[in-house]
Amino acid sequence: MAAMATMAQTGLFISFEGIDGAGKSTHIDALADALRATGRTVVLTREPGGTPLAEQIRALALHQPMDALTEALLMFAARRDHIRQVIAPALTRGDAVLCDRFTDATFAYQGGGRGLDWQSLSKLELLVQDTRELEADLTHKPLLQPDLTIWFDLPPAVAAERLVGARVPDKFEAQPAAFFDAVRAGYARRAGEAPRASPASTPISRATPCGATCRRRCRAGDGCERAGPWIARQLESLLAQRGHAWLLQGPSGLGQFELAEALVRAWLCDAPTPQGACGKCASCHGIDVHTHPDLVVLMPETDMIARGWPLPEKAQSDIDDKKRKPSKEIRVDAMRDAIEFAQRTSGRGRGKAVLVYPAERMNQVTANALLKTLEEPPGDVRFVLATDAAHLLLPTIRSRCLGHTLLWPDADEALPWLSAQGIAAGEGAALLRAGGGRPAEALALAQGKDSARRWALLPRALAQGEASALADLPLPEAVARLQKLCHDLLALQVGAAPRFFDRADLPERPLPVGALTKWWQQLAQSTRTAEHPLNPGLATEFLVSSARQALNSRR
Repeated sequence: MAAMATMAQTGLFISFEGIDGAGKSTHIDALADALRATGRTVVLTREPGGTPLAEQIRALALHQPMDALTEALLMFAARRDHIRQVIAPALTRGDAVLCDRFTDATFAYQGGGRGLDWQSLSKLELLVQDTRELEADLTHKPLLQPDLTIWFDLPPAVAAERLVGARVPDKFEAQPAAFFDAVRAGYARRAGEAPRASPASTPISRATPCGATCRRRCRAGDGCERAGPWIARQLESLLAQRGHAWLLQGPSGLGQFELAEALVRAWLCDAPTPQGACGKCASCHGIDVHTHPDLVVLMPETDMIARGWPLPEKAQSDIDDKKRKPSKEIRVDAMRDAIEFAQRTSGRGRGKAVLVYPAERMNQVTANALLKTLEEPPGDVRFVLATDAAHLLLPTIRSRCLGHTLLWPDADEALPWLSAQGIAAGEGAALLRAGGGRPAEALALAQGKDSARRWALLPRALAQGEASALADLPLPEAVARLQKLCHDLLALQVGAAPRFFDRADLPERPLPVGALTKWWQQLAQSTRTAEHPLNPGLATEFLVSSARQALNSRR
C-alpha cells in the first residue's frame, strides 16, 4: 500500500482504523511481530480503553444509552487518560505504539455515524491531544497524532457477515447498515482532510483488508492456534481439571510461557469455552495490552522488557535513571507486591491470577516469600508457575502445585505449524532439527535470519576457524549451538544418530572421544560465565578457537 509516514524522534505511533470485522486485529498482530523481529519494543493498545479507567469508560460507552455529545466527551476523556498513562510514556521511551483506533474513529462514529458537529470534535481534539501539559518529552509533537494511520475500508455488508455469531453485539455493532455507511463516509472525509498541512493532520493510508473474501476473523486466542495445536490440546486438558496452582515443567522451548498465558487468559475471560479464552472480551484485550487489573506477571526485569510487559513504576524509574540495570532474577519486591495484590478484591469479578516465569529465576528469598500464599491462597486467586528447570525450585514450592509436564510436539504437527508461520517446508524440517524438535526454537532461528543452509555450514566454518559463524550471536546462544554440535559428534563416535545436524553436514573422519569430551567440559564451563559482562568479541574468538581445535584433533 502507498503510505506517507513521519517517524517521531522518540518513538513510532501507528493507528489502525475501520469498522469491526475489517481485519485490524490480524494486521496489528502481524506488524507487531515484524517490529519485534527488528528489535523494537512494541506496545499494543486500543481505544476506547488501554488503561483501567479508560476500559471502564469503554464499558459505559459501548453498552449504556446516551446522546452523541455524551459519547464523544467520554471518548475524549478516555483518550486523555490513555495518552497520559500509556501512549506518551511509550513514545518517550522510543517504543512503537500500535493502537486499535484513535481520534479518527471518534470523527467517523460520533461525527459521521451520530451526526455530531465536526467543528466541536475538532475543538475537543485540540484540547485533549495537547502534549504541552504532559510529563513526557514530546516537544516535537505539540499535538499528539499518529505518525501513520491505516484505514481498512471494508464494505459494511462484508464486515457484518464476518461478525455473524462471533459475539453478542454491543450497541454500535447492533446499528443498522445505514449507520455503518455513514461511519464509512466519516472515515473517508477524515482521510480526505489528512494531507492538509495543519497541526491536526495525520497521514492516512487506505488499505484493502487482507482476506477481503475471507469468511473468518482471526484474533488472539482463536482457532488460529498461534502457539501451536499441541499447546491448545494441553490447555483443554488443564482447564478440565481443578486446582489453585499449576507447575508447568519440561525442557526449554516447548511453550511453557505460551501455555501459562493461555491458562490465565481462560481463567480471567468473560466468556471462556472448554478450549480456552474467547479472545474478544475486555478481559482478553486487557491481557493483550498488558493492563489487566486482575493479572500479575512475575518475570525477571530483562524478560519483562523483552516481552513488552510494564515494570513497576519505581523499578522503571531506577532503570531509566541508570541507578541499576534490569534484574535477571525475579526480585523479592515484585513478589511482595504480588502477594499484596492477592489479598485484594478482584477488579472484574472473575478472580485473580499470578503468572511466574521462568520460575527457577526466583531466588530463595523470593520463593520463601511466595510459599505461604501459595499454601493458603485467598479464595479467588490462582497461580501458574512455568519452568524449564523444575529441579532448581524449592521442594516446598513443587509440593504445593499440581504438576504438568509439557508434551513434545510430533513433526506431523510442528511442520504444518511452521509452514503457517511462513517457513518453507524444506527449510522448516531442517530448522526443526536444529531446534532439537522444538517448533518455537525453529521459528526463532528463522526470525533471527538463520537459514537451514547457514546451520548446515556451521561445522565446516568452525573447523576452518571462521569467527563469522558465531557473529552477532549473544554468548549464551553461541555456547548452546556449540554444545549441540559437540553432542552430535559425541553421539556419532558411540554409534548413535545425530540429533541437531544432518549426518552429511558433520566431519566424515572419526574424532577422538577424549578431545570431544574435553571440549564439552570447556563448553560446560563457558555456560557459567556466558551471561557475565565479558568482552563479547574476545569470548567469541575463544569459543571458535576451541571448536577449531576439537574439530581438527587427531588424538
